[in-house]
Amino acid sequence: LSPEENPAGLLGHQTLNFHSLLADRTRMSDALGYAYFKAINIPSPRTSYLDLTLAIEGILPASHLGLYLMVEKPDGQWLDSHWGQCGGALLKPVTMKLFDELEGGWEAYEAVYDPKTPLSEAQQAHLMSTIRWFNQPDQEGFQAGWETYFDLESVARFFAAQVLLSNYDGILFNGQNFLMTMQPQTHRIAFAPWDMDHSRGEFPLTGTLEQRTRASITHPWIGDQFFVERLFQSEVFLRLYNQALRDQLQFPFTLEHISQQMDRLAPLIRPVLQHEPAPTTAQFDQAQASQAQTSVSGSETKGTEHPSHQIRVFIQQRRESVLAQLEG
Repeated sequence: LSPEENPAGLLGHQTLNFHSLLADRTRMSDALGYAYFKAINIPSPRTSYLDLTLAIEGILPASHLGLYLMVEKPDGQWLDSHWGQCGGALLKPVTMKLFDELEGGWEAYEAVYDPKTPLSEAQQAHLMSTIRWFNQPDQEGFQAGWETYFDLESVARFFAAQVLLSNYDGILFNGQNFLMTMQPQTHRIAFAPWDMDHSRGEFPLTGTLEQRTRASITHPWIGDQFFVERLFQSEVFLRLYNQALRDQLQFPFTLEHISQQMDRLAPLIRPVLQHEPAPTTAQFDQAQASQAQTSVSGSETKGTEHPSHQIRVFIQQRRESVLAQLEG
């Protein structure tokens, strides 16, 4: 296809990600999550909704699968387009002991940090140097070294967003569903989002919705989180983080902004839901409400009648909690 025939920008991409939305009654959490990070200048995949039908010649007749979110594949091309230059690196760690020191050379770290782009020897060396520094006991050197190894302004924006969104299906809890980047030339480390469908306090495996809505901004992690605990001991990070919280409470973490996005998406999504294999329009409509509601009847993914997650209600209540915490 020529660029004119391919306005969605798919030309040159070899992999497309289709995210199922059946578990998300709002049908918006993933798309809105990526959009949030893009609004605060964090590398974030582009998204587009699809009404998907699948056919396999000679095997499967055309079968309507319903609504999916197409998510841009995070790779070197994606990262280069964000920075406007080549030479950066992308990794996808899965660990609750991020930057813990391991025995051996780079081969000991490769499986944990799962590079999605080839790492140069200089990038490998920077990462291992970061890990050695991170584990050193010199408190003065620890406070002074952060900006050598990390793009700390970006890291502060990223963590402020994770905390405001109460996103516990990720780096604040289970050590997954995030990306790690290394800048061209400096190799400084930062982070980017992945898998945002349980953001805005929706992740059901960590306490109650009220607890997630009122979660601490000074101790936002759950369990033993080696990296996050030490990060929140950094004086320069804390200054940047608290400013990032205040900045994002001005924009984009506002009810007005999120309502504009939801009002734009809802008319596009609702007609598709009406002819999905398992209609869930009642749960979708409940998720759009601005006032807290109880349950609705109808088919549910888990076979229960618990309420849909209400994003607008969460935003209102989370803002109140964070503002109160900032004021002491």
